[in-house]
Amino acid sequence: MKSQTNRYFYRALIVYTIFQMIVLDVSAQEISDSVEPGKKIKKNIFSIQLGMHDGFIFAQSKEVAYSKGSHPYGVEMSLGWLKNDSSARNICNCYPRQGVAVAYFYLDNPVYGKSYSTSYFIEPSYGIGKKNFFYLRGHLGGAYLTNPFDSVLNPLNRAYSSKVNFFLALGIGLRFTIANQWGMNFGFNFQHISNAGTRLPNGGINWPTFNASISHQNKPIPYNKNYTNKDKSWKNKPVRWDVSLFGIASKVVNEKNQKKLYPIIGVGFQGSKQVSSLNALTLGAEIFSDKTTRVKLAKDSVYRGSIRAGLLAGNEFLLGKFIFSQRLGVYIINETSQPSLFHRWGLQYLVDKHWGFGFSFLAHGRTADFFDFKVSYSFRKKVNSH
Repeated sequence: MKSQTNRYFYRALIVYTIFQMIVLDVSAQEISDSVEPGKKIKKNIFSIQLGMHDGFIFAQSKEVAYSKGSHPYGVEMSLGWLKNDSSARNICNCYPRQGVAVAYFYLDNPVYGKSYSTSYFIEPSYGIGKKNFFYLRGHLGGAYLTNPFDSVLNPLNRAYSSKVNFFLALGIGLRFTIANQWGMNFGFNFQHISNAGTRLPNGGINWPTFNASISHQNKPIPYNKNYTNKDKSWKNKPVRWDVSLFGIASKVVNEKNQKKLYPIIGVGFQGSKQVSSLNALTLGAEIFSDKTTRVKLAKDSVYRGSIRAGLLAGNEFLLGKFIFSQRLGVYIINETSQPSLFHRWGLQYLVDKHWGFGFSFLAHGRTADFFDFKVSYSFRKKVNSH
């Protein structure tokens, strides 16, 4: 089950990274808001950042309970390129940054050893006032760890069994401008290392950290007064209705000890009412067939159905062509053995006013259930004006 969850996590972050790379590459072709007609396009803003992390290892299962009480710490250096043109801001309502980061962590546990990682990151930033920013940051890369599982030399390590592993991280934070070209960053991060189930054991290492860093860029971010969206036309927008088809297929070992692909497939319906320039409230329903869980249960001689149906309510962040959603749901039909409450986290890209595609996680509490891809069709009922 853990290796399945890890694979879902990798797939989601890879798709998210592809989305961001497409956005950033397209935006590089556009002219900046601050560039007058006839002038050359301004170059991207280059930055270098150096910081320190301090955190704790999250013992997510009995398999890695020995890691409880460990407090890893480390240093990170990153090189980034920030795009400030009109196309980038129109797509995500933000200043997007991308770059490369290298990090060293002492994992504060003799079983785990040390970690050296290199990763590509994307970082959408949102202005708070004229000089400060709120940012989201995602990393995808690799890590070299010094003390993998060994049946003789290191039998206690149930977290990783290969020296080369995948490295993933998600973070949020604040950047404060302390001079035209200098800044201080403070953030919270969740970091994950495992080998995606290629070798066992593979319990994975999860560690949240707080970080503080100082950054320098070759020129200040050009604040544009017109960037602050004072448009109130959203108040007159009717409800957006979405119909979606979602699903994924995963390999599962069945009762005959055979690895086969089994699908999770379903349909959803949702209404979304915008309540601010960046937020919308949602209410919806979904029904799907989950044959992967049914097969897993049958292997343990537990025979259940595969249908789940639920009601969901939540929030959407409207980030230009992207929609980041968070929803809480309750099953009204649940033929599996999953808990009644669940939550979904999704990212959707709008191709045009009707069609969109994306992905989402479904989880119960702190346990991820599955990750799926989604295609949606949206429409609005026209409001007659008198």
